[in-house]
Amino acid sequence: NVKEGIKFHLVQGIEEALKIALEKDRRPRSIRLLQCIVSEDPDYAEASFLLAGAFEREAHWDLAAQKLEQHITTYRLGTAPADKYARLATLLEQAGSFERALDVLEDLRQREPTYPNVATRIELLRKRISERELADSLGRTRPPAVENSGGNSAPTAWVDETRYELLEEIGRGGMGVVFKARDKRLGRVVALKRLPDNLRDHPKAIQLFLREAQSSAQLAHPNIITVYDADQADGNFFITMELLQGYPLNVILKRKRRLPVVHAARLIVQAAAGLHHAHEQRIVHRDIKPANLFLTREKVLKIMDFGLAKMIEEVRRGTTVIGGTPYYMAPEQSAGEAVDHRADVYALGVTLFECVTGQVPFSEGDVTYHHRHTPAPDARTVDPELPAELAELILHMLVKDVAGRCASVAEVAERLQALT
Repeated sequence: NVKEGIKFHLVQGIEEALKIALEKDRRPRSIRLLQCIVSEDPDYAEASFLLAGAFEREAHWDLAAQKLEQHITTYRLGTAPADKYARLATLLEQAGSFERALDVLEDLRQREPTYPNVATRIELLRKRISERELADSLGRTRPPAVENSGGNSAPTAWVDETRYELLEEIGRGGMGVVFKARDKRLGRVVALKRLPDNLRDHPKAIQLFLREAQSSAQLAHPNIITVYDADQADGNFFITMELLQGYPLNVILKRKRRLPVVHAARLIVQAAAGLHHAHEQRIVHRDIKPANLFLTREKVLKIMDFGLAKMIEEVRRGTTVIGGTPYYMAPEQSAGEAVDHRADVYALGVTLFECVTGQVPFSEGDVTYHHRHTPAPDARTVDPELPAELAELILHMLVKDVAGRCASVAEVAERLQALT
């Protein structure tokens, strides 16, 4: 009985009692035995930890999280091992307590910023919370579907309400206007990019963009901006994403002209980390340039505008509505050939060249021709004091033939680490 179990515990020790109970296939009894250990008992910390494991094996995630949390409280404040906080977050997530799991991981990141994958887990949890809130909202407010007689497979926004309240314009460029907006359905402030009105004449490009944007919304990485939605309302196409505080890299370069080597290397390493994650999902950005790299106030670099480049290419095939000199475009991309992740390597090389020299490799004449046929200049012709390793890496990233180019952004990051 329970009293005999407690007596045995006091004489032989809690681990031996549990071992015997488990050997005799009496897991319920072992759990009851462990639950008898009160907080004043010297074995309470170990009992809580063993109970957490027992409940986890039974898939009682909420009970396992509760017991692990009790175990953590037996440590002096802030001294519990980081692994236990990470495990607690996992149990809370499995129990469906996403918000509490996020709180645990954010606390862990503050105390252990280099803990493996903590930033990625935070981004994934934020996305799951957002998706659940959206699903809950749709279940309450979405009206019945309306037949689309035009056969267009692109999603449509709900016309019975205005979901987004535009607060102020915060940016404007060739690919649209960006607003600070309030999502009235989910109660959060977002960045809303409304695409140019003239794109209404290119339904194929828009369908391609929506598909690509929705694909990129599956990306969850600290160095990629979080995309919440891609949709249309009254013929206006838009995407919504997290609202960032800081400046795009092109604005920083315009103000500072060039960056110190160490600073530039650190930024490009972050960009490479985000691109590596996207490339693992078989997503190529196709339009890497300083304007699409955003540096937050916390010095975190975020890649923006996944999905837009394919739409631009589609539009360019039949019109010159969207123009601009392709200073950063890989040779195979400007030639209209099939591209893979190495096109992003090339564009990142041009961006790195500009960061450390204050200028792009080719800025005059037929830039597209130069990217395809003219050997890339050595960055040391602009600044002889640049490290040889850096200049050689840039040249390797700017090789015309994809087979001779740096094989991956992971290789770029590895070689840049030595300069940071």
